[in-house]
Amino acid sequence: MKTKKYNIKKENLLQSIINLASTNDLLSMSVRDICKQLNISIGSYYYYFKDKSDMFVKIFSTIEDYIFDECDNKLTQDWKENIIIIMKAFCEYNKRGAPKIIFIAQGPAMAKSEYILLYKEKYSFNTIKHQIDNAMVKGDIKIKDMTSEEITYTIFSIARGNILEWARTECTFDIDKRINNSIEIFIKGLCVS
Repeated sequence: MKTKKYNIKKENLLQSIINLASTNDLLSMSVRDICKQLNISIGSYYYYFKDKSDMFVKIFSTIEDYIFDECDNKLTQDWKENIIIIMKAFCEYNKRGAPKIIFIAQGPAMAKSEYILLYKEKYSFNTIKHQIDNAMVKGDIKIKDMTSEEITYTIFSIARGNILEWARTECTFDIDKRINNSIEIFIKGLCVS
């Protein structure tokens, strides 16, 4: 059983890796290079991560922890508002100094199955899918040729695409406004028959 001390050290290491990603290309760095930059032993690295891909999966898990902490007690009865609340937290996490982490998911460091699991089994994905399922049952969503899962993936694709462009252009536009507007337009489209 892992101890509280283990979890704190792991969280600190993950934050250090996220900070490192803001100034370095983790995809092109070897584990040895990452360890050297963080001033940790390779043994310590492998104590917390099976391999580099596992490191990326754990980094993305920190996103889910953040979203849960930010959103769980703020959700309302309004499914549209709840999607915006979750996507706003997703955006805020990325603005906290980790925009380059989004590039990792687009790269070869992770197998497609690992990438899909980052969302499919997570709080944010399941909460948004649940909101969509309820809206479909109530008849709020008029579109019939997409499943709730496909709609949820599309919402994440909109957010990720906007965050990727924001990071690529070195944060030259208001990412909150862009994601909010993009998702609101998509949601309006779902509600038109």
